[in-house]
Amino acid sequence: MTLKITLISLYPDIASIGLRILSSVLKQNDFDVQMVFLPNIAAETSSNSRFVYQYKQETIAELIETCADSSLVGIGVMTNYFQGAVQITDALKKNLSMPVIWGGIHPTIRPEESLDHADIVCIGEGEDALLELVQAMKEKKNECSIKNLWFKKDGRIIKNPVRPLIQDLDSLPFCDYDLNCQILEGKKILPMDALRLEKALARTGISEYLGLTAYQTMASRGCPHNCTYCCNSTLRRIYGHQKYVRRRSVGHLMDELITVKSRFAFIQAVWLSDDSFFATTDDEIKQFSLTYKEKVGLPFYCLGSPTTINENKIKYLVDAGMVCIQMGIQTGSLRVCKEIYHRRISNKQVLKAARIINTHNARMLPPFYDFILDNPYETQEDILATLDLILRLPKPYKLQLFSLVLYPGTQLYEKAKTDGYVTDDKDQIYQKMYKFHQTNYLNFIFSLLNNNFPKPILRILIQRHLVTIFNRKSMENVFGLVLSLGKMLKSIAR
Repeated sequence: MTLKITLISLYPDIASIGLRILSSVLKQNDFDVQMVFLPNIAAETSSNSRFVYQYKQETIAELIETCADSSLVGIGVMTNYFQGAVQITDALKKNLSMPVIWGGIHPTIRPEESLDHADIVCIGEGEDALLELVQAMKEKKNECSIKNLWFKKDGRIIKNPVRPLIQDLDSLPFCDYDLNCQILEGKKILPMDALRLEKALARTGISEYLGLTAYQTMASRGCPHNCTYCCNSTLRRIYGHQKYVRRRSVGHLMDELITVKSRFAFIQAVWLSDDSFFATTDDEIKQFSLTYKEKVGLPFYCLGSPTTINENKIKYLVDAGMVCIQMGIQTGSLRVCKEIYHRRISNKQVLKAARIINTHNARMLPPFYDFILDNPYETQEDILATLDLILRLPKPYKLQLFSLVLYPGTQLYEKAKTDGYVTDDKDQIYQKMYKFHQTNYLNFIFSLLNNNFPKPILRILIQRHLVTIFNRKSMENVFGLVLSLGKMLKSIAR
């Protein structure tokens, strides 16, 4: 029996590491796989604060035709892409007869809800489970006992336990970058070619910031932290006491990067998108840096956290070609940091890490520092503490300001649900865009901080008597108008 598996990515970033590794695993075992990338640029760039990820009917019709000869369709689903996944799944099931499997963080957290639409969901890591599923389909065996998979059969749900985490990441193949796949451009689904791949990789936010077309990969899986707003805390609970943070060997990672560099001449940089690339020893960072400089030699971008950054690591990595770093700070309020986010990070550690990064600013682009806004548990004093911390950070830097999304399954979601801050998941979470912040005076101050506004004036603007006057609900429309005007002037200036 010949099987064809179609794997679909809805995300704007077509790197889609998880999907590409799944494709490689199946191809390694002689299965026919096609990947379809459906980046909905219109939805992603919408000025609407509600994230309604729907496709044009022409696109859906083309997708049905593309999947017509498939034996199985797999879709990766994050919570904000739930509506798009539902639209596609419902259309496929109405017009075609193959089963649809969902994988990714949303079906891992909400499998029952996902099975209202999909036939099968994968909980957690999918490489071994998906391979076992298609092998069972090929051999016409009963697949309903496969670990990590839940099935909906005859109106009932079959729930299987999770298998252990993959500890040997070197056992996995590299991402599948075969050009025998499809990509959405406008309303049309077109064959991928080198030019379309280059164009898609070049439009990621990291590529645009670096001014270089970047290839995205990961050197590890898992995160050393247990922040309440993050899905990693949920996954840790699912997997219990297993070793959660796992790393690939330097040799395995280098082989991937050398292969990609030799194959695609347009790749000019590397984006290491690990949750915390720095969460390893100085010696391991040194080994990576020396090997990378010798064998790859491209500029690269990576993520770190204040407690994992030190002078030795930064020095090694900058010498190897690190040109930008992203560091998650999130808040300057010690109360919020400890009691709400469960982050064991002090402002002293934040400032120390920022100063270390700043000593290398002649050889690097300004770092990205991440902060979370619109937290219902923050008081005015908490927000002022965050603004005060930012004013103490050494320049230059870029702020990445995210509106808090209380994703299902996270500890903070459970708390907010109990406390009445979440009353409608679809409206408040599934359709919420984290790039849209509430329009108020203090968020206006954050926007000024991100535009090199003079610090002495900013310190005046956050005086408590001014905050008391301007940070009232009645002033929200005023600052909404000011923020909109600022965005418009910025776009004209470009």
